[in-house]
Amino acid sequence: MKPLLVYLKPKDNIPQVEEAVKDITCDKLILKYFPYPEVYRTAHRMISQLKEYTHIIWLQNDIVLNYLDYARLCHRIQQYNFDILGCAMNVDLSPEGMNLLAYTKEPFLFDEKRGFIDKDPPYVKRGTDKGTIPIFHNGGVFICKRDFYLKYPLKGFPNTGYNADLCHGIELNANNELYLLDSDITLLHLRYKGDMMVGRKPRELLLEK
Repeated sequence: MKPLLVYLKPKDNIPQVEEAVKDITCDKLILKYFPYPEVYRTAHRMISQLKEYTHIIWLQNDIVLNYLDYARLCHRIQQYNFDILGCAMNVDLSPEGMNLLAYTKEPFLFDEKRGFIDKDPPYVKRGTDKGTIPIFHNGGVFICKRDFYLKYPLKGFPNTGYNADLCHGIELNANNELYLLDSDITLLHLRYKGDMMVGRKPRELLLEK
């Protein structure tokens, strides 16, 4: 197994995230300050060219993925030969933060302009949804086989490039692909940390080995 961490950095460095990423020992494809949807097209082009990797790990730079959770994702997907395996996240990791950013397969309605319609989406519940469970999609941190990613890349809505994780779930479900989540992995989402630098700093594309 040879994973590649695809690390999107639309924001300035968040120290807690950067410290965790440094401890992850795999190669890293880093995309700094790219706008949507260009960042997804660039990532797809690079992943297509980098043929030595077996798996892709997708990460945004406001989410803390530590080494132990990285290792667990790698171990579980290799052990059970899953095509894709995600993990949940929350801005609040205390016991009160029960709604995790991952959506179950319960029906919900979404409009590209208005967002979720009528009610909140069906979140995974901490302590209720346990183990490896099927989901509609999660907040965008996952590991998958490289060939699977090339078949089902992140894109976002056609006119904006936004909500790529939701669009990914829509496509996977439409093709009867099983999206699994390890509910024992919950990452800290520093959603409100860091300044957005897209359009303010020149974009950079780096491959760290």
